Amino acid sequence: MREGAHREVQGISRRRFLQTGAGALAGLAAARSSRAAAPGEGTERKAGPPNILLLVDGQHRADCLAAGGNSAIRTPNLDRLAAEGARFPLAYSSVPSPLAGRMALLTGQSPWGHGMLGSTTIPEDMPIECPGLLGASGYYALGAGALGFMPPRLPHGYNKTILDPDDYLEWFMTREPDTDPSVTARGPTGRITWPWPFDEKHHVTYWTADQVVDFLDKREDEAPFFAGVFFSYPRMPFAVPKRFLNMYEEVDLPKARVGEWAEERYGKFTQCSPLEATRCNAGEEAVREVRLGVYASISFLDEQIGRILDTLKKHDLYENTLVLFTSTSGEMAGDHHMWRTSYPYEASARIPMILRWPQSLLKAAKRGRVLSQPVELRDVAPTFLDAAGAPIPSAVEGRSLLDLVQGKSEGWREYIDLEHCIHVWRRNNWNALTDGKWKYIFEAYDGTQQLFHLEEDPYELRDLAADPKREPEVQKWRKRLIAHLSVRDERWVKDGELVLRKERLMTGPNFPGGERGKFFGQ
Repeated sequence: MREGAHREVQGISRRRFLQTGAGALAGLAAARSSRAAAPGEGTERKAGPPNILLLVDGQHRADCLAAGGNSAIRTPNLDRLAAEGARFPLAYSSVPSPLAGRMALLTGQSPWGHGMLGSTTIPEDMPIECPGLLGASGYYALGAGALGFMPPRLPHGYNKTILDPDDYLEWFMTREPDTDPSVTARGPTGRITWPWPFDEKHHVTYWTADQVVDFLDKREDEAPFFAGVFFSYPRMPFAVPKRFLNMYEEVDLPKARVGEWAEERYGKFTQCSPLEATRCNAGEEAVREVRLGVYASISFLDEQIGRILDTLKKHDLYENTLVLFTSTSGEMAGDHHMWRTSYPYEASARIPMILRWPQSLLKAAKRGRVLSQPVELRDVAPTFLDAAGAPIPSAVEGRSLLDLVQGKSEGWREYIDLEHCIHVWRRNNWNALTDGKWKYIFEAYDGTQQLFHLEEDPYELRDLAADPKREPEVQKWRKRLIAHLSVRDERWVKDGELVLRKERLMTGPNFPGGERGKFFGQ
C-alpha cells in the first residue's frame, strides 16, 4: 500500500478509553469478571495475556462449515480451528445485519443495550469499545477490512485501521488503473455470481488477509496485539476467483428448503429482479447460482484464513494467540423463497462461531468440543477482556465463552433474543427468542406468531403456532418475550401484552444521539 493510504493513530486506545467515559463507567470500578479463579484457587491459567485474533466474515450461514456436518463445502482451516478449540453450533446474531453485528462485537452489549435495532451506521463514540478497553490494558489494536465505521477514519479504540473499501479501492486502482472500481462488486447486492476477472491477489478477500500478514511480518512491538479482521465476503453479488467456482461446478449443493407457510406467503412472487428481490420464488437455477457463490467465497476465505494462521506459526505466535472466528449474519440463499439477511430464521440469524485458545491460557480445557449453549456476538468482547485479564464493565451484557470452555455453564442464559426493525419491507419487523431447540417469532407489523421445534425441524418447515396441541408452548414463549421486552416502553409492551408497531425504530434510547425512526404507515 502507498504511503499515507491508511491512517495510524498511535496511543488512541487509552486516550479514547479515558475521554469517552469508558474508563469512568460506574460499573468499571466494580467491574464484574467471569474469569477463572485466581491463582491458588484451582485455575489452570497463565498470568501473561495472549495475543487475540478476531476473524469475521460477511453473510455466512452456520450450516456452511464442514466441521458442522456439511459434506459439500470445503473449509479445512476453519475445521482445523474447530478441532483445536471449540465450536458453538447455537451461535446467533441478535440483529442479523452486518452493521448491527459489528456493533455487538464492538460493545459486548445486547441490541437494546447498545441501541442499534436495525441496520444503521455505528455512531462516532460508544461508551464501551472493546479495542479501547484492550488498549487500556496494554494491547496494540489493529483493525483491518470492512469495519463499518462512519466516518470511516474514526479509530473506535484501534491504534491502526486499514479499511475496505476506502484503502482497498485506492490500492486496487494502483494495480488495475484503467478499471471501473464497480467491477469489484461494491454495487447493488443482487443474486449474481461471476468469476473474478483479475489476479486473485487483487481481490478484497486476499487483500484483507494480506494486511494482517504484513502486520505480523513487520511487527516489532513486544506488547500483545489485538487484530480485528473483517472480511466483506461472502455476500451478494459474488465475484469469486474461477478456481473456487470450478471447485463446486460438479458438487451437488443443498437445495433451498421451503416451509409450507413460506410457500403460501412468498411462492406467488415469481417476477423478481435479481438486483432488488428480498423475497421471491426465483427457481432452482437462481438458488444454485447463489449457493455456488456462497460456497466458493467461503472456500476462498478459508484459504486466506489459513495464510494468516500460517504466518502466526512462522513467527512462533500461534501458540500464544486466542483465535475466534464468526460472522455478523447468515444468508437465506433462497430458503423459504427469501434472500440476503435480516430475518429471524436460522439461515439468516444463526452464524458460525469457533474459538481456539492457546495452551498457555487454558491448560486443562478439552479441545475439539461442541458446546450447545446459546451464544451471541455480545459474548465475544467479554471473552477477549477475560482472556486479557482486563476488567469487564458492568454495562457489558455478554459473557465470556471461556467459562463454557472450562465447563462453567451454571447460570448461562436459557435462550437468546433476536430482533430487527423494518428493513426493506413492512412485514420484516419482528422480535424472537430461541434456545436452539424452540424458536418463537412475533411479527410486530400484524401480530403474526410462529413457533418452530428446531430439534425436530431444524429447517423451520413446519410452523406450529396454530396447532392447538402446541398452544401451551406458544404461550410459554410469548410470556418470555413479553418479559424480555417489558423493560422497554409502551411501544413494545402495554398492559402486559405485545404491541403492534408500524414505525421503523432503527435505534433505541441507549443509542448515542437517541432514537432514529421512520413511520411506514399501513
